[in-house]
Amino acid sequence: MSDGDESRDSATGVGPDDSLPSDSEETAGSERQMEKPGGPSAGDETGQPTGPAVDTATETGTDPAEHTNDAVAGGTTDGGQPARGSQNSTFDSRVDGALQAISDGERRIDPGVLLEYTTDRRDLDPSVQYQWGLWTAIVAGVLTAFVTGLISAAGAPVVLGGVALVVLFGLGAGWVTLRYRRWVYQVREDSLYLERGVLVHRRTHLPYVRIQHVDTSRGPVERWLGLSTLVVYTAGSRGADVSVPGLKPEEASDLQGRVKRLAIEAEGGDAL
Repeated sequence: MSDGDESRDSATGVGPDDSLPSDSEETAGSERQMEKPGGPSAGDETGQPTGPAVDTATETGTDPAEHTNDAVAGGTTDGGQPARGSQNSTFDSRVDGALQAISDGERRIDPGVLLEYTTDRRDLDPSVQYQWGLWTAIVAGVLTAFVTGLISAAGAPVVLGGVALVVLFGLGAGWVTLRYRRWVYQVREDSLYLERGVLVHRRTHLPYVRIQHVDTSRGPVERWLGLSTLVVYTAGSRGADVSVPGLKPEEASDLQGRVKRLAIEAEGGDAL
């Protein structure tokens, strides 16, 4: 080997039996390299891969579906609309807030106020039986006159009308007595409790947070008997009022003050 051949071999690093690649082989190798997803592209001076973003995510182990899940969890979908999970969480948070507000309203009533203004079960004043009995007697008299007219038209003895009057008065007196015994009211910690009814026994719990205002009223018969009626106006009810009859004026005023104070405490100090 000549000195020129040795210098050429040391410069290229190719041995005597090795051969340099031809131009066609170099071109084919470059094309195969460009076809690789992560391979360098022509003209890329830094040699960094310029493949599609989805290939980069796949190579780094990131699932493309996770990006969609992150968007849904964040409250929006790919179209920019609120996600269903976000709407449900908003509704649940509002419900929790309302329940917490109700709970806070119940806890706002001071225990000392509850002890001072609540009462045991109380009956109505016995004089209310005269008031109910008067209206019962009027109804019984009208019905007796109607029945007597029918008996006379049928040619039956008129004495049957008197029998009907006695029966109706007896039924009316029994109804008044039972009505009075069934009527009970109580100022409780969270509501005004009413219990009444003869044929239909009714129990009513009137929460203080629903009370709008409280009044007292006295009709002509009530003034004659020295009685008064407490009227409680509530929010969201059809009749808009609940009444407690058969109270002495001082009892009605005392009950009005108790209910009003507890309703103010339940509302957080707002005046009625």
